[in-house]
Amino acid sequence: MTGSLSTETQTETETETETETETDALARFIEIVHIANDHDVERELVAGVLDRLERFGFAAHVVVRTFSSDGSALLPLRRAVADAGPARDFLSSQVIPVVGSFEGAAVTENQIIAVDDHHSPDIPFHQGYRDICLRARDMGVLSGYMFPLVATEPIGTLTFYGFVDDAFDMRSLELASRAARVLASGMEKCRLLASSEAKRTELLRANAMLEASNRDLQDFAYVASHDLQEPLRKIQTFGDRLEAKASDRLTADQLSYLDRMSAASEQIQNLINDLLRFSRANTRGGEPASVELSAAVEEARSNCDGLLTALDADVTIGELPAVEGDHELFVEVFETLFANSIKYAQPDGRLTISVEIDPRAVGTEIVGEGRGAAGAEDANADEEREQLVTVVYRDDGIGFDPKYNERIFQPFYRLHSQQEYEGSGIGLAVCRRIVNRYDATIRAAGSPGGGAVFTLQFRVPSITEPQSPAPPPDSSAE
Repeated sequence: MTGSLSTETQTETETETETETETDALARFIEIVHIANDHDVERELVAGVLDRLERFGFAAHVVVRTFSSDGSALLPLRRAVADAGPARDFLSSQVIPVVGSFEGAAVTENQIIAVDDHHSPDIPFHQGYRDICLRARDMGVLSGYMFPLVATEPIGTLTFYGFVDDAFDMRSLELASRAARVLASGMEKCRLLASSEAKRTELLRANAMLEASNRDLQDFAYVASHDLQEPLRKIQTFGDRLEAKASDRLTADQLSYLDRMSAASEQIQNLINDLLRFSRANTRGGEPASVELSAAVEEARSNCDGLLTALDADVTIGELPAVEGDHELFVEVFETLFANSIKYAQPDGRLTISVEIDPRAVGTEIVGEGRGAAGAEDANADEEREQLVTVVYRDDGIGFDPKYNERIFQPFYRLHSQQEYEGSGIGLAVCRRIVNRYDATIRAAGSPGGGAVFTLQFRVPSITEPQSPAPPPDSSAE
């Protein structure tokens, strides 16, 4: 009996590990789509995407190459870092000749090339490419795939290199192919924005392709989330079956394993839900409208009133202006900030929160995360400078080290263990996605033991009719 229980527990643990791996891969793919949406400078876009791709785990090194101006070669766009090692440095510096070669034709025809095929005499590779592959193999590169980067026109290649045989399975190839399509769309958008001769119709076409990538992301997240639900159901079903049939024969340790398995499956369920919430943050809400920020912050405070009252928190909400955005989504942003303040209050339970306008920052320029989706279409238009307003959210909680000021906005990034503070680390990432959507910014500043400060900068709308929550029903009406 004990051996059977041990086998089932091991099976469930392996299933749980696979589920966590798929969740992490999906989160990184979502980040790639958002990077393609947010960055207007090609080198920054490529650097951000490659950083995420190298964290997938199936490729030891990733290189982007683009066509030279005369189309005769593929030039590396990003070199490896100084301490990356000789193989990575070599791969990141090699120019691939493509004139009259199979490689060039493959990119033009949108075909994937397996790096392992370089030794095949039946494929007319350029001798220069064969030499590069042979030298790379001597350095330990045993597998890899070259994906074409093609948007409306061929751009270059995205190549994944592995230092082990069979480093790529069908799942990793699917993710790599999707990433190549998203990267190509983002690079084309950057090039259109950088070109002084780019026409508005071409920019709209690139944005349309990014919208298609967003829809692809939505479909991928939906399907993946349902795929992830099945192993969770198995974990829960087998756990319930074990408890129902054998709880009176289980040892205290075995019962503890069941409890931990149940808790882990619940945690993964929450991760999946948060992952979907993050992936949809850029598509929820309506078109930009005038929002009474005071009403949105007050509603967020009211939603957290029970916990704030329990802490006897001192909350000050100053007079805030109307800003451009969406009422419900901005309520969600400030509710997340209130919830974080409550969670990370000082051990003695005291908590002071203030939300006030910063009069010194009115009219300054928004910089940082870049333009949101709401303003991308008019990026090349001659617009008058809009008036901006800065709102400062401040608490006196436990705070955090300033080196984490930017990292806390990364999806699933946590400063504390699950045992210390519950949560998935998705809340602030969603906040940034929401405010960026309406061409606003949010930044953080913390100090250990000194609380946290969140600075939000909004655009002041030209719309005179503010968007407000629906009024409550009139109880006096017959």
